[in-house]
Order: sequence, then structure tokens, then C-alpha cells
Amino acid sequence: MGPADPPEPPDRGVRGPQGPDWSDTMSDRVPSGDDGLHDLPAWVLLTHAGSTLFLVGLAWFVFVVHYPLFARIPAESFAGYEAAHVRRTTYVVAPVMLIEFATGLCIFVLAPAWPPGLVGIALLAAVWGLTFGVQVPQHRRLEAGLDLALVGRLVRTHGIRTLAWTGRGAVAIWMLA
Repeated sequence: MGPADPPEPPDRGVRGPQGPDWSDTMSDRVPSGDDGLHDLPAWVLLTHAGSTLFLVGLAWFVFVVHYPLFARIPAESFAGYEAAHVRRTTYVVAPVMLIEFATGLCIFVLAPAWPPGLVGIALLAAVWGLTFGVQVPQHRRLEAGLDLALVGRLVRTHGIRTLAWTGRGAVAIWMLA
């Protein structure tokens, strides 16, 4: 490269056969420096956003389609249906919730004063509180049999949880901006 040649642009994309180097593409988006915040690995933010946005979509599906249809299940088969529903749903939801929790906690621990991290951890606490303090006990009671009033409460309280998760999705996108 001679003195008149323009400088090479920084490599922000694919590096050979191993694929993209995500740590470089987001290094300017993660808070760090003298303000007391630590660098957050890009994979943590991306994994967090992916798990959160998956759960946002799932929560809306459950709120709009799945839980309202509980009222159409015949009463004589509802208890067996509910037990199978809880077991199978746990297989899908629990691993993703644990990933979201672990990465959310990692973000909070590594950057405790970062506003998106603070809002995110508060909403995460709300989602987990609603899940294990409200939704799980309601499902346990429904395993005894169909109770339409309880199904209505399940839908309404899940609506609050869906809004909290939607807020988490917005915060996850904010973290990537």
C-alpha cells in the first residue's frame, strides 16, 4: 500500500471459513470504559435476544390461541389433557427460559448500571414471579379438572405476563441497538 492509497476499511464481516466474527461486529455497541461497565460478550447479547424473542412469540401464541381453547376441551378429558400439556410445555419452555435467565443475569452482573440491563432484569423478575407464583399454581389446580373461571384467570394473568415478556423483547432489541 503506497502513500496515496486509502486505508483499508475495518474487516467487520466474514473471516475465512470459520464464519462471522460476532465479537468484532458488536464491540462498539456494548457499554464499557471508565463509567464502571464491563464489556459484554456479543454472544451473550445475541443469545439473550434470541431466547427472549422466541419466548415473546410463544407467549403471544399461548395468549391468543392456546389458553383460550382450554374452554373447548371436554370436561371429562380435561385433567389428563392438562397434565400432558404441562409436561410437554415444560420440555419446550424450560430450556429457553433458563437460557434467557442465565444470559439476563450475566448482562446484569457484568453491567449492573446499564439502563437496558436494569429494565431487563426487573422485567425478568416480573416474568419469573408471574410464572412460578401465579401460572404454575393455576395449572396445578387445573390438573384436578376443568374450571372455566380458573381458565379465565389463567388467560388474564398470562396476558400480564405476555406484556412483561413483550417489554423484555423491546429491551433485548434496545440492547442490540
